[in-house]
Amino acid sequence: MLEQQESKTPKAPGDTPKRTQLEGIRLKVFLDRYSLKDANGQPLEHYPEELWARVARGIAAVEKTEELRAYWEKRFYEAMTDFKFVPGGRILAGAGSGHQVTFYNCYVIPSPEDSRQGILDNLKIMTEIMARGGGVGINLSTLRPRGSYIKTVNGTASGPCSWAQLYSVATGDVIQQGGSRRGALMLMLDDTHPDVEEFITVKRTEGKIEHANLSVCISDRFMQAVKNDEPWNLIWQGEVKKTVRARDLWDLICKSAWESAEPGVVFMDRCNKEANTWYYEKINCVNPCVTGETLIYTSAGLIPARELAQSGLPVEIVSEDVGLPVEALVGSAPRASRSKQGAAGRSSRLCLASPVFPTGIKPVYRLRTREGYSLRLTADHRVLTTNGWKAAADLRPGEQLHLLRQGGAFGREGNAEVGQALAWLSVSANGLPAPAPALAGDALARAQEFSAVEESTLGQRLPAAILRGNRAMQQGFLAMLFSLAGNLTCDRQDGYALRLSGCPRTLLEDVQRLLLNFAILSEIQPQRLSQPGGEAGDELLISGSQLRRFSDQIGLLPASRQRLLSAAVSQSIVSGSEEAADYLATFESLEPDGEELVYDLVEPQRHLFIANGLVVHNCGEQPLPPWGVCNLGALNLAAFVKDGEMDYQQLAETARVAMRFLDNVIDANEYFIEENRQAQMATRRTGLGTMGLADALIKMKIPYGSDRSIPVIERIYRTIRDAAYDASADIAAEKGPFPRFDREKYMQGRFIQRLPKAIQEKIRKQGIRNAVLLTQAPTGTTSLFAGVSSGIEPVYDFAMVRRDRTGEHVLYHPLFKAWRDEHPGEPTPDYFVAANDLTPEQHVRVQATIQKYTDASISKTVNAPNSHTVEDVKKLYTLAYELGCKGITYMRDGSRVGVLSHIEDKKAEQQQQTQVAQAAQDQQLPQSESRFEQGASHGPMIKPPPEVLHGYTRKIRAPEGKVNVTINSDEHGPLEVFVNVGKAGSDILALAEALGRLISLILRIPSPLSQVERMREVAEQLRGIAGSRSVGFGPQQIRSLPDAVARALELHLEMLESGSKTPASLHHQPESESHSNSAGAALHIGYLNVTGNLCPQCGCNTMVYEEGCRKCYSCGHSEC
Repeated sequence: MLEQQESKTPKAPGDTPKRTQLEGIRLKVFLDRYSLKDANGQPLEHYPEELWARVARGIAAVEKTEELRAYWEKRFYEAMTDFKFVPGGRILAGAGSGHQVTFYNCYVIPSPEDSRQGILDNLKIMTEIMARGGGVGINLSTLRPRGSYIKTVNGTASGPCSWAQLYSVATGDVIQQGGSRRGALMLMLDDTHPDVEEFITVKRTEGKIEHANLSVCISDRFMQAVKNDEPWNLIWQGEVKKTVRARDLWDLICKSAWESAEPGVVFMDRCNKEANTWYYEKINCVNPCVTGETLIYTSAGLIPARELAQSGLPVEIVSEDVGLPVEALVGSAPRASRSKQGAAGRSSRLCLASPVFPTGIKPVYRLRTREGYSLRLTADHRVLTTNGWKAAADLRPGEQLHLLRQGGAFGREGNAEVGQALAWLSVSANGLPAPAPALAGDALARAQEFSAVEESTLGQRLPAAILRGNRAMQQGFLAMLFSLAGNLTCDRQDGYALRLSGCPRTLLEDVQRLLLNFAILSEIQPQRLSQPGGEAGDELLISGSQLRRFSDQIGLLPASRQRLLSAAVSQSIVSGSEEAADYLATFESLEPDGEELVYDLVEPQRHLFIANGLVVHNCGEQPLPPWGVCNLGALNLAAFVKDGEMDYQQLAETARVAMRFLDNVIDANEYFIEENRQAQMATRRTGLGTMGLADALIKMKIPYGSDRSIPVIERIYRTIRDAAYDASADIAAEKGPFPRFDREKYMQGRFIQRLPKAIQEKIRKQGIRNAVLLTQAPTGTTSLFAGVSSGIEPVYDFAMVRRDRTGEHVLYHPLFKAWRDEHPGEPTPDYFVAANDLTPEQHVRVQATIQKYTDASISKTVNAPNSHTVEDVKKLYTLAYELGCKGITYMRDGSRVGVLSHIEDKKAEQQQQTQVAQAAQDQQLPQSESRFEQGASHGPMIKPPPEVLHGYTRKIRAPEGKVNVTINSDEHGPLEVFVNVGKAGSDILALAEALGRLISLILRIPSPLSQVERMREVAEQLRGIAGSRSVGFGPQQIRSLPDAVARALELHLEMLESGSKTPASLHHQPESESHSNSAGAALHIGYLNVTGNLCPQCGCNTMVYEEGCRKCYSCGHSEC
């Protein structure tokens, strides 16, 4: 059966395919993660060549002709041979397999709607993506802060950090991706969110958000505030909830990173400004939006977005059938909607939408139309055109935009007389002669009350009472306004027309929007005649079929003027074709208009609302960058170094082939969420990166991070950038550019303007196939498969001690081992640079150098020594910002359990480690003691430790690593025991601390047994407890951590029995201080202690953090 299946395994192109023999972890990773399996999970592919043939055939299959498929299959295969190009792990596992799996590693999905249902819908999308192997990034800034009042349940919100825990639990404890790994989750929060302080420190609490990485989105404004030592407002729905010092918040971020390596920092404004897609998308999970003064057409009239947001309530908005199919959002539940009679008997649909919510302070633009309609919005907000939805930045002059066609709705308050009185007050405020109208009752007094509230804007804007007044009130206002400030004219150009003049443009724009509530169109244009004093103003004009509608629905005052209007309408010739085409406005311009707090909403049925009269899209189905994906592949730089020199020509050629490969992946991929397909097809984003940079520099004998390395790194990444962009332009000439390509705007991108002029001209002429091309993503498992250093990271260490059932093994980095075998006894050359040999500043400078030639993001960890201070972190983060990095991940040695930790075999360092552990437990035990002392009346007190104790630390070698057992005594015998296991993972550290605490507690509780007798009883209980592994033989065999502690206690008791007051010569030999070197090389490097967390796959304690991701050095298991 197996042989039959093996015969179907794709063979490598060519007559006599090469068979690459893999060993060790490379073979394990290949067979476990990437090899094609049969129905029983047994590998069908045993050599990389078989995998490469399958992948090449699967990705080439999307080419149009058989000839092209054969040609590119061969080219793809050649690029992958010898691991020159390594596609992302999902591609290696899925391409050509026949399975319906995604080839993408990570996804950005929209921020959740600020409701329980919205969060659960968002969680459902995340679950679907992770179940198919994708990682997910989500910005939680749309969720209201902790303590916010929720009217619907008469309670308070728990805040984004509480919901983040739900996302984390789903990721780590529920979702298993194909049984091989947990989901990967990145959660983000803006620097203006009121809960940002809690978000920064939340992971200091054990068990909180364990299965997600956290990052704070940092703005340029915040960095400037830090520089100037300014206050910083934390804002929700336009309201300042708290003001802090920007430097205090910055200090909190840096201190938290120093303590726990989280949160990371993303300089979001820089990401947006540097993005090639700057003109139609923002790299943020928060949505496109409109400004606070925008009038939204609701069931209660026209209400500003800012005011709706302040209410915090769902809003019933005006919607209508615009002739487009209803788009279904993933996970959206149907909402109630109803019809209400609008103007002229048309049916205007009213739909229940989410509360209006702020989405942050963003750059805004003013959209203008030829007819005078305008709207302030973000560049990525979509408006409805006759060609469908388009981002504001994508509009072309002359394009037709949809306006509200069916009329709006009205409030409940008011009457015609009050409306007329407010019109008279508005006209008078503008200095126009207007005799007081004869009004019934107290209408004028009520109008004056309304106007007093808005005295500063009276005559400049429509009163709020009119915007939300009932039909009669709005009708009365318009009738009186046009009667006092309007003129009925007749000329050859416009025929009969009603003109409103002598008013500020802001008032004319409001009137134009109010007229749309009655389904009446108008235009604002320069006034033909100058105003008194010689200043030319604007006028609002109603003509043609709209004049008839105005006469029917509004009319003029008094009756004599209305008769003139009716006569003019009856004499007018109204074209029958105007009715079908007159609810469109002509786009004229989009101009920058400052930066301010902006708002949006979610309407789950038609996904639209009416803003200032224009039909615009809501936020819930924003296509990019929410729904964006990672399409990854890496060039193995070490494979291009020949005889100590980088082969730049072959590197460039392979980069070109890799670009074709990744572009084909977009078409070959299975899309299980339609929004992902639309987003990726629109932008065709690729992520060509690298691995093996450190190995390449070693082969070139150049120290990583040195002054010598920077020009070389520049040339490497400049070569890749230029080859990739040149290739993408050539593919565009053959297959067409990405759909959202705008030649003029794309060429204005900052990154594009740094390209060589020849490539810029080629893009200008041919277009470009992919909007974004390059990244530097983590390559943890794929680099293990390729046998090279990970991503752009330095080699962490050149030798590591691995412990298994057969004992200890020193594993050497392949390049170091090769050099060591050839140069026995010689000092290690300076180009063997480990991560901890670098200064943090060198790490950042390498990252900044590569960032200059990478159009997307970079994944790199800045490793720092344990001695690094919080001030050092602040300087480092500031340096990263100043050098142009888009983000930074910081890892201080020992700051996070399970982090790869550098071990120097120095007694001073071991002594310091013991002192730190002892000090920590000295602080913890009295806390426990105090609780017993509070209950002293119910039981005996614990013996407090004296001011001075004497003791020593004994080292015992155990399966978990080097165990340091510290025993302190008073005049009556042993009183305290502290257990420390090197720099172990959290699981082992927790067990060690528990043992020390419990033993110390037993020694300090009053008992008829002496302290020495109690220690002997503890040793007897612990001795012989066995785990899955052991070290040593015969009497020296240690079976577990408890067994090692028992042995240390026994040796202490033997010392006491011998009458010695100092430790006797050890009967149990600890781990050797220096490992034997059969080749005689002087190994002037430290050892990597691979004591980490327990790996869920193989059970070894070698699960560590590298590149901000958990991976196992024993089996290759990865959580990224």
